[in-house]
Amino acid sequence: MRALLLLVVLAVSFPLHAAIDLSSNSGMQTTCLQARKQKPEQLRDDNEKVAYVICSGVDLLTDTWRWTIRQLPTLQLDSRNFRQQVRDKLEVILGKLQAARQILETVRTTKPLFVVHPGEWVLDLNGDGTITPFEKHFFWVARRGNDQIAAFSGISSPASYYEKNFIRPVMKLDQSDVYWAVAYLNFAESALNMVLSHDFDPARKDRIHLRDANRVKNVAYPRLLEGIAASRKLRQSLLVETDDDLEWISNPKQASSTFPLILDGQTFATWGVLLDHLEKLVRGKTLLGGSVAGSKPGAVPSWRSVDLTWGTCKSGEGINMGALFAVPIQHPGNTPELAARCMKSTKAVPLSGLAQLLEQSLKRNAGRASGGAPGEWMVMRHLFWVN
Repeated sequence: MRALLLLVVLAVSFPLHAAIDLSSNSGMQTTCLQARKQKPEQLRDDNEKVAYVICSGVDLLTDTWRWTIRQLPTLQLDSRNFRQQVRDKLEVILGKLQAARQILETVRTTKPLFVVHPGEWVLDLNGDGTITPFEKHFFWVARRGNDQIAAFSGISSPASYYEKNFIRPVMKLDQSDVYWAVAYLNFAESALNMVLSHDFDPARKDRIHLRDANRVKNVAYPRLLEGIAASRKLRQSLLVETDDDLEWISNPKQASSTFPLILDGQTFATWGVLLDHLEKLVRGKTLLGGSVAGSKPGAVPSWRSVDLTWGTCKSGEGINMGALFAVPIQHPGNTPELAARCMKSTKAVPLSGLAQLLEQSLKRNAGRASGGAPGEWMVMRHLFWVN
């Protein structure tokens, strides 16, 4: 009787760990079915926590997709009900993202977790009972090193298009991947809180006005800072990895990766400098401003003296982003209101080094051909993927 009782306790306490299988569509369905029965406080180890978050993300994706294509079109665009229902839905999404981040922040593993094959997962995103080529290939990623994905036109079939340009990603998750997800979740929470801090101007439906300054300052802003901190942890964690086994984001010494972009040593160096500039900028220690000298036509990308304030501020002036989060402007799209925040750079608070960083990167990569090109060839695309 005692032995039977012990088995029952073990089965109740640890229902997910032994069942984790995200290497196939059927395995994912079974694993996520078990995960839906769990409560976050029941998760006992890092494997269960990560699997639970992945399954929660799959459910959130499906639910949001179906709401967007089914319910959203039925709402009257100019009605108050439309705005409120959209806000309510965004609040739900935000709550789920926050819960996922809080779970992942407790993960501290020194060894790999489990292997996932998201390219094998097939979701009926719109719930119509059929699987379209788009749904079948939803989790596929661009072929590694392929900077230019072929246009869909001229392809004989959707299946051949995906086979030509994309692959099924396979990865053995580890702590670096957790940091990657935590950074993205922080940035997503920050963005959603910024959106929900504003609303359409009642007097002018085409104009946005500030609704909740405290939410900008005390919620969105801290999440942005935490996102930068998590991205820094990600970069540091990747650099000290010595294995080379089914990596997601790889360091310059790792080759076993299905990550679409090849990150060489120069990219990692630029990434580190970029994070330094971004943190100083967001904390208000430097000003957003300065110009990026353009590259030659045909180089990457062909910017010609781009001002980082897009003409809002005069030469030698910039915007204090820390102050902008602390005291947001009333109408974000109002150029005069934003221009009033322009201030002269000083020795104590100089212009950010972002303009020089971008200019140096452009010069280093001017004339570089695409096709397997590493590092900074597609600067902004790299920054998006590695957050």
